[in-house]
Amino acid sequence: MFYFYHYYEKKVGPFVSLSGLEIKEQMKIQSELTTPFHIENRNEWYYERRRYLEQLVRSMFIEKGGLPLLDVPHYMAIGECPFLAT
Repeated sequence: MFYFYHYYEKKVGPFVSLSGLEIKEQMKIQSELTTPFHIENRNEWYYERRRYLEQLVRSMFIEKGGLPLLDVPHYMAIGECPFLAT
């Protein structure tokens, strides 16, 4: 059996998504995150591409009959991943 895990910064709390913010705000917050997974100094291209791909996946989900409840995703890991833990 697989479980979904949602990893998050303790100081921020669960189910807060950067994706709904403006790119400059995403970059500012990302630079303050502390887990090894979060890479500092990602350029604007990363955030633009991420937004594009998230919207593409959302559109494909809708085309297949999905009814998303949120405009932006919350990311989950399949199985435990200590590397992402804070």
